[in-house]
Amino acid sequence: MIDVKNLESVPFENRGKLPNISGIYFVIQGAEILYIGKAISIARRWIGHHVKWKIQKLPGVRIAWHPTCQQDLDTVERDAINHFNPSLNGTRYNIVRMKPIVLEIKKSLLIEIDAARAKEGMNKSRCAWIRDAINSALR
Repeated sequence: MIDVKNLESVPFENRGKLPNISGIYFVIQGAEILYIGKAISIARRWIGHHVKWKIQKLPGVRIAWHPTCQQDLDTVERDAINHFNPSLNGTRYNIVRMKPIVLEIKKSLLIEIDAARAKEGMNKSRCAWIRDAINSALR
C-alpha cells in the first residue's frame, strides 16, 4: 500500500503547483485522508475539481500525489479508497459495496408489489405501484 506520509504534496491553496503527471492524489487534513482520486493530469484535474468547494475553507489541507501509469489508475485508486476509506469519497465505491443490499431490497419490494397487485387486481403496472408508493411517501 502507498505510504501517504512520504508522498510529495502541496498546500491546497498552492494546488496550481501540482504536477502534470498521471497518478493518484490524496486530499489530506492533518493525519486524515479526506478524498482520493485519479487523474491523467493531476494539475488539470484540480482546475475545476468537484470537491474543491467542500475543502477550500478547511484549515491545513494538502494535496499529495503518487505517480501511477494510466493503465493502473482505476485499480490503484479503487484499492486506495478501499484501504483508507476517505470520508469524502462516499458515492462511487460505497454504491458498489451496497449493490447486494439494493438488489435484495428490490427483490423484496417486487414481491410485496406483486402480492398487492394480486390482492387488489392487476389493473396497475409495477411502475405505477412504485410511483404511487413514492408519491405517498413524499406527502
